[in-house]
Amino acid sequence: MKYLIIKIGGSIISELPASFFKSIVKLKNEGKYCPVVVHGGGPKINEMLQCMQIETSFHNGLRISSPEVVDTAGMVLSGDINKKIVAELLRAGGRGFGFSGIDGAVLQAEPEDSSGNLGNVGKITEVDTELISLLCGKGYIPVISPISYGMKDNTVYNVNADSAASACASALGGNIIFVSDIPGIMNKSINETFIYSQLTEAEVNDLIAENVITGGMIPKVQAALMCLQKEVKETVILNGWQEGSIDTYAAGGSSGTRIVKEEITYV
Repeated sequence: MKYLIIKIGGSIISELPASFFKSIVKLKNEGKYCPVVVHGGGPKINEMLQCMQIETSFHNGLRISSPEVVDTAGMVLSGDINKKIVAELLRAGGRGFGFSGIDGAVLQAEPEDSSGNLGNVGKITEVDTELISLLCGKGYIPVISPISYGMKDNTVYNVNADSAASACASALGGNIIFVSDIPGIMNKSINETFIYSQLTEAEVNDLIAENVITGGMIPKVQAALMCLQKEVKETVILNGWQEGSIDTYAAGGSSGTRIVKEEITYV
């Protein structure tokens, strides 16, 4: 069974068209890949924290996650966003099955920062693939919220969705699609905008140094590079708004930007 992890960021979830979810269902039905969705939900978490008047602060750019923040994140991610994605897959004719990393301790974690400066922000230490494989084998599409559990300290952790998706891909031996609102990594320094179809790690780092990759694209490519460091063979950044983008990728066509470990050979 070949797995394809589809990471959906919180900033784009509510804007994805029905065709996006139909593509995931089509992917499953064709049998070439078993899609596994991992999602975030940062903007919605921010809204809920403000609504509940829970104060938050940041350390080195990361939100300090008190138990109250983790409870709120779990409510939003596992109770709201997760079920909305499942519902979209059901409307598209698929069998979405949503759960969090806590369920069955599928995603196990430990503190991201051992000093305690980040509170209950975690990093994945182990992915129990048994439940994911079972669901895929029974025809379901797993939809995973990244809230995770620490087996050693019995603590619930808030885990970055990119990190959770990377860990799942590594454990399952799959590739990752990072769903974005742009068609890939672009070079706007020339007369016509150019979209890179494939890049190596070294080329991505060069483009960052040359200020071709800037702003909000930098975190996306850094997440992709992080996946490659965890034995994932290939990551892809593509546009979730573009109808058929997942279909094209699955068929081996050019869709978005592939980021790979191997050097590109030009013939």
